[in-house]
Amino acid sequence: MSALQDNTDTRQLNIDTLGYYKYLKDAGVESRQAEAHAHLLSSFAETQTRYLKGVIESSLEGVATKEELSALRLELKEENAVLRLDMATLRTDMAEFRTEIKGEVAGVRLEVKESLNTMLKWMLTMFVGFFVGLAGLLFTALNFFSKT
Repeated sequence: MSALQDNTDTRQLNIDTLGYYKYLKDAGVESRQAEAHAHLLSSFAETQTRYLKGVIESSLEGVATKEELSALRLELKEENAVLRLDMATLRTDMAEFRTEIKGEVAGVRLEVKESLNTMLKWMLTMFVGFFVGLAGLLFTALNFFSKT
């Protein structure tokens, strides 16, 4: 049997001091020295156990529990659902905006086309009028110079 035993129920290191004492006696160590060694080993194990418990507890301070993780998971699922709904709303709004913009662009194109047609008509009318006036001026000048 080993002198050191791990008692996992209490999570504490238990030492069989009597077994250790007997082991030392059987190895030829005097009774008082064996007793002192066993006591020292027991004290050392208790000190180390307290120290390790403190280290473990302090290292676990920031670790989330299962309940906290479950709550966080639920919260994230809810946030995800809200974000998905917001994204769907944005997609709908963007589709409506696209349709509205396409209508506006089509209206502007029509206005530009109509303005261009009106401008071309005015330019053609002025061009024709200019040439008719020029032709009349030339005709008058030819008539004037041909009589002289």
